[in-house]
Amino acid sequence: GAKSFAVTQSTSNTSKWVDQTVSLQPGTYTLSAYVKSSGLYAPYAGNGIFIRMGETYTTISRSTGGWERISVTATVASAQNVTLSVGLVNA
Repeated sequence: GAKSFAVTQSTSNTSKWVDQTVSLQPGTYTLSAYVKSSGLYAPYAGNGIFIRMGETYTTISRSTGGWERISVTATVASAQNVTLSVGLVNA
């Protein structure tokens, strides 16, 4: 896509994210993002960059340096609004 954003943390061990709610029809959807980080504080398995579709999360990315693609796939059983999120967890 043609959109991007940057998150800057001034302290470690905090969480920040961006949400957008979309209306989806029944089906299977994949949400993906290219992420790049530097100075990431993520010493524990649950800390790092994530994306979320509804209640389905990606594996946390703790990569630093180059670009990495992360994705999540979820099935929507009926028409509904679903929240999409991307952000940092305790990083």
